[in-house]
Amino acid sequence: MAHARIKTEHAGAKNGGGAWMTRAEAKENAKHRRRQIDKQIAENAKGPWTDLDPQPGDFDAELDAAQPGQVEMHPGNADAQLRTLDAPEKPAGTNE
Repeated sequence: MAHARIKTEHAGAKNGGGAWMTRAEAKENAKHRRRQIDKQIAENAKGPWTDLDPQPGDFDAELDAAQPGQVEMHPGNADAQLRTLDAPEKPAGTNE
């Protein structure tokens, strides 16, 4: 028994045991609900707070509503450079 395979799910008939309807009706309802949820997710995916690439003007209303002391304006610098420093991880057990 120690080497017996453990089943993660039963493979028997799934005749709507959790719902008070036939299997076909339950599947139809589940498909409809899933499509509604997917549609809502797709509609809400693009927005200034959720989009990975905000567009110019997305946060203009928030900036206009902010108090003057909450926003710092800096002139841009076309010659600015960004440097990143990648430090190697210390081996475990060292205090350096």
